[in-house]
Amino acid sequence: LVRLLLNEKEDSLSRQQEIDQLKKWREEIVRIKKEQQQQTRETSKIANKDQTLRDLQKQIEAVEKLIKQQQEVITETDANSKSGLQALDGVADKQFDVRQQTEDLAEEIAGEPQDEESGDETSADQKSGDQKSGDQKPGDQKSGDQKSGDQQSGDQKPGDQKPGSPQSGSQQSGQKSAGSQPKQPGQQPLENAATNQKQAEKKLTEGKAASAKRSEEKALDDLNKALDELKKEKRRIASLPPEAFEKMAQEQRGTERKTEDLAKEMKNAPKGGGQQGEGQQGQAGQQQQKQQPGQQSVQRAQKAMENASGDLSDQEPQKAERQQQKAEEELEKALREIEERLDQLREETREEKLARLEARFREMLLRQQIATIVTMELDDKKNHLGKLRRRDLLTMLRLSTEELEISELGQQAYDLLL
Repeated sequence: LVRLLLNEKEDSLSRQQEIDQLKKWREEIVRIKKEQQQQTRETSKIANKDQTLRDLQKQIEAVEKLIKQQQEVITETDANSKSGLQALDGVADKQFDVRQQTEDLAEEIAGEPQDEESGDETSADQKSGDQKSGDQKPGDQKSGDQKSGDQQSGDQKPGDQKPGSPQSGSQQSGQKSAGSQPKQPGQQPLENAATNQKQAEKKLTEGKAASAKRSEEKALDDLNKALDELKKEKRRIASLPPEAFEKMAQEQRGTERKTEDLAKEMKNAPKGGGQQGEGQQGQAGQQQQKQQPGQQSVQRAQKAMENASGDLSDQEPQKAERQQQKAEEELEKALREIEERLDQLREETREEKLARLEARFREMLLRQQIATIVTMELDDKKNHLGKLRRRDLLTMLRLSTEELEISELGQQAYDLLL
């Protein structure tokens, strides 16, 4: 409908095809990057085996401590179930402290900071001295403070986001996926435990001891699952056989083949116009224009993956890890290049649509001005002669049709703007 109303030409359709193509490549790169991150993490564990085992032992001890504390919270909930709201509120404070430790450990196990592109990274100013969102102790938040801090998405007024701003929907979805990391052993159960602990806090502050205890026991089960996963992971790392390296190399080769297929697809795809901007001259600029956004980075990532698989086959995990990290960096660079091109295409599309709307308004204005002048002339004739001749009546009929057509143009433009 939009294309019909705007009378879009072939270049506009070509631009939309390029946008769809870039989005498809972006999704594939996100999938490959996530797969590569998991393999890099595994190689890092093997390359730094002694440190990995020490870290796992430290995490195991931390979970065992959390289990003991959670059991104490359950015991206190039982003991104070009939002691009134004030006593349960004190138990809620203890559950809050245990939850914070649980969340901190889950983040430590996750290990990787959020990608800058994902929009989830918290600034240093936000982190210093501030509690996490939703981490106020039970009873601390006042009713008037609910909207302090970051504005929720639902609070944004219509029109607050300016046209052409970088936070377009497709960018958010792509970058959010790019920033997510594969779950590590113990991480998911700890996150589940924290969720149940938060529910227990809420029930305790409402004086619902029985319901709070059920959530506390679920949290305890999750903590035990996390402990079991971490112990299994420690045993696995400690007893890795020599053939594990070849299995890792095979997995890396699988990811490398996917990357190679994507690079070939990008190379053989039709080239969009003006990818590198205007004003580029010389051989270097011409060579760049033959490349798709992100194509060279994907090719370099594929080469790094090939090197990493060879290093793993040679049982050189330190070298393999460096190559895998390089592959991740190249994939991230490819995502940035694709996103920059998408932003450029969106802006070009927006400007073209505005230009076409402007042309339509100018056409409507010109036709209305002419119709108005002819109508005034007919009105003058009728006032002077008392009646209109047959030729004038035919002119009026043509004016009636013209006004209907102008009105329809206006309605189409109005619907498009809506």
